Amino acid sequence: MNATASTGTGTQPAAPARNTRKLVGRVRAGRALRPDRWKDDARCAVALSFDSDHETNELRDGGTSIGRLCWGQYGSRVGVPRILEVLERHGVRASFRSMAIESSRLPRRASCLRDP
Repeated sequence: MNATASTGTGTQPAAPARNTRKLVGRVRAGRALRPDRWKDDARCAVALSFDSDHETNELRDGGTSIGRLCWGQYGSRVGVPRILEVLERHGVRASFRSMAIESSRLPRRASCLRDP
């Protein structure tokens, strides 16, 4: 059985996993980042990343939906502080991605997302 993949313009045979790994390996930047041993003999590592878009999606699209803007406000005013509190309580570091307009509109929020 041959696998196929959709390309948007039709279907074509999917590359076998072996060939895909070989191709990606040729262009991979840098060294492998997996350590011989994780800190405290952990079985794995987890990366947490949060997108702090808030109202910017609605504003970017020229929208004026009160509902969508409110959802963004809730995330900014309530959601982010809750997330930060949980992360701090458990001593967990995370990355936040924030739009420039969001950071300029809410400089206090932006400053609390920086490294301590």
